[in-house]
Amino acid sequence: MLHLLLSSIALLAQSASSSIGGRVTDASNAVVPAAAIRVVNEETGAASTSVTNEAGLFRVTPLIPGTYRVEIEANGFRKTVQRGVVLQVSQSLQSDQTLTVGSITETLAVSARTPVVDTQSSHVSQLVERSMIEGMPLPNRSAAALIVLSPAATIINPGSGGENLPIFSVGGGRARNQQFSLDGGNVTNITGLAVPQN
Repeated sequence: MLHLLLSSIALLAQSASSSIGGRVTDASNAVVPAAAIRVVNEETGAASTSVTNEAGLFRVTPLIPGTYRVEIEANGFRKTVQRGVVLQVSQSLQSDQTLTVGSITETLAVSARTPVVDTQSSHVSQLVERSMIEGMPLPNRSAAALIVLSPAATIINPGSGGENLPIFSVGGGRARNQQFSLDGGNVTNITGLAVPQN
């Protein structure tokens, strides 16, 4: 019983704040309404579905970070499969697709075309990957010290006391007005409680 409880707590620690959306059109750039969308996590096999609206738009959310496969089916068109779509924490990816006329039993495979700039949201964020921090010395072993890697961050106070958590501003925002996630889980409250409130 204890094992099941701990397993469910571990599952809740994953953040599902990311999404994949896009616009589905045909070769003449006309929108394709009522196209069936299936987004599959290639690591877990979990699938989410959606349907394009009258403007050919779709959005699948909430999704956890990972590598996804986007499958699109519509009557009179070949099935389109886009593999290798990498979704990061709190990311909104745009995955526009053009369908080709053909039988639904035919499949057209396309490579992932992830945009360099996130065009779906206005938030400022910085993803620190494992490869960036391996072997990097951290002051007092505080993960919050990694904020200095972000070009949009300004350190107001490097931290003091036992917790030694820095106080900083991101993109000109207010201090302590940030959301923290660690390995996909939200740790904002933990960080906020650990920092002395001035």
